[in-house]
Amino acid sequence: MDRKITLGASFAIAAFCLVGQAHAFSTNLINFPIADILKHREGLYTVQANGFARNVNKGFTWGQTATIGLYDIGEIGASQDFMGHLVYDAKVQLLDDQKRSGTISFGIAAYDANAKTNDAYVSFRKDFANFRFHATAYRSDKVFGVFGLDFGCCCGWSGAIEHQTGSNSQTWVGFTSPQITKGLSATLTSRLPWDGGSGPQYQLILNYGFRF
Repeated sequence: MDRKITLGASFAIAAFCLVGQAHAFSTNLINFPIADILKHREGLYTVQANGFARNVNKGFTWGQTATIGLYDIGEIGASQDFMGHLVYDAKVQLLDDQKRSGTISFGIAAYDANAKTNDAYVSFRKDFANFRFHATAYRSDKVFGVFGLDFGCCCGWSGAIEHQTGSNSQTWVGFTSPQITKGLSATLTSRLPWDGGSGPQYQLILNYGFRF
């Protein structure tokens, strides 16, 4: 995979931990979607474990997500929490012009066919020399903003920072390893607590990118 695909795949993580159930997103930074898409007939499969600091909650939750790119214009995906809860997502890239305007995508996330509910978002990305800037307007039960950066680190590692605004304000930091084997990498993320009550939260994700 080229660098763009690797960075996108590294952070295509399901936001499973936010409310303890599956959330299907396409290509993400850490917990929220970005304007990137997988290319035609590229796929990404992730398995993630989520937990809190031991003095807060000793339990773990698990989830899996599969996403595929379609015709270089969008993605579709599905997520499951291993307890029978399945949700879907879809994203369309509206603009990709990094020399002038940047990249813009629109998507539907966490579509629950049984509950007939979904989230919606618009994402923007602008590339700079040493990092990429991301911004997302996200509508769930309320509208809030998400801002973040991803960047290369030493020895083939990549990093990301993501901040969610609003009443549930929180900041996440994540690092993704070089490929362990062809298409396989690991990501470790941690939430920096703002409320002080819930303490740190962690995610460990295995990412497998492939072509078909």
